[in-house]
Amino acid sequence: MKVCNLVRLSGLEHFDQRNTHGTTWLLGTHLGGVDADVKLQVLNAYALYETSSNSNWALDMGAGFRSFNTDSTLVLRPGAVTPERTSSLDQSWIDPVLAARFTYVFNDRWTGSAFLDYGGFRDNSESFQVALTARYAINDDWSFVAGYRYLDITHGPSDNEFKFSQSGPIVGVRYEF
Repeated sequence: MKVCNLVRLSGLEHFDQRNTHGTTWLLGTHLGGVDADVKLQVLNAYALYETSSNSNWALDMGAGFRSFNTDSTLVLRPGAVTPERTSSLDQSWIDPVLAARFTYVFNDRWTGSAFLDYGGFRDNSESFQVALTARYAINDDWSFVAGYRYLDITHGPSDNEFKFSQSGPIVGVRYEF
């Protein structure tokens, strides 16, 4: 057994979504519209240890943390029946995470991976992500990586809970030293 990816920083992700056009077609006359301003930054860091392997595959287990910073506001604009209501969350927090990665080597150029982590471990904070990736080795040091990832976050008390999920393609370049 050997230590692999002693520290894996998934990088800083930034999500910024603003909707100031309202959605009166959906809400009818009850509300005048919806304004949403969502900013979210996520930083993942892991230490992974190779628990078992052979010439074609490896299973890594590990732990780390996921750091969050959000500044989000939701405004329900007044309509014929309801007054304006605002809910916001401007908060930073860190969740511990457990992680597992399965890697399969198809040939000398192509490798596939499945990655799963779960974090929070508290009543008011829970997050997990799943990623499937394919890696193409350009040479011994550089690789191109592409895949698909799903991230789900729930944080805060039930009367002001912050929920966020994101999924989609991921692409990157990897350098090994």
